[in-house]
Amino acid sequence: MAGIQERNFGLCTCETTNVFFYEGTKQIKIMKIKFDDIMEAFFFVNAGGLANHIAVLDNSTGKVCWHSEDSEINEIPEGLLDSEDAIEIPRKNELCLGTELVFEFAGAKIPDDYEKIQDIFNNRGAYSRFKDFLESKEILEEWYKFKDESQKKARREWCKENEIELID
Repeated sequence: MAGIQERNFGLCTCETTNVFFYEGTKQIKIMKIKFDDIMEAFFFVNAGGLANHIAVLDNSTGKVCWHSEDSEINEIPEGLLDSEDAIEIPRKNELCLGTELVFEFAGAKIPDDYEKIQDIFNNRGAYSRFKDFLESKEILEEWYKFKDESQKKARREWCKENEIELID
């Protein structure tokens, strides 16, 4: 049995597909969701300061619920965060997509400048100076490609670990 339903995610609308199968007499539901919609939720939680934005996937409905301390967005139903059905969308640092990614790139692409990169990240405004440094080395576009591919891969792995099947 499969069903396709349109879900309103507040900031976006997406289509989810529910697939049901049976394990003995127990019905198991697998939520399928568009990868772009998961990516939008990741961007949302990382757009504000720490804990300013929260997005939660309600695994029982396929709906992503949003909450922001900076605006009036508050779509997380009471009790969902304590529910087994709630899967909180992680921040980039929880997936090692912050400075860890910078140092991985530096080690692979410009190992001779690794210490310079470490020095850059010892002060405020590091990302801006890091990008300026990469531009001076003419590898800024390589960084953007590396970062994009790494983020997509990490987010797909997170979805797999959380038994979220993706529709591309």
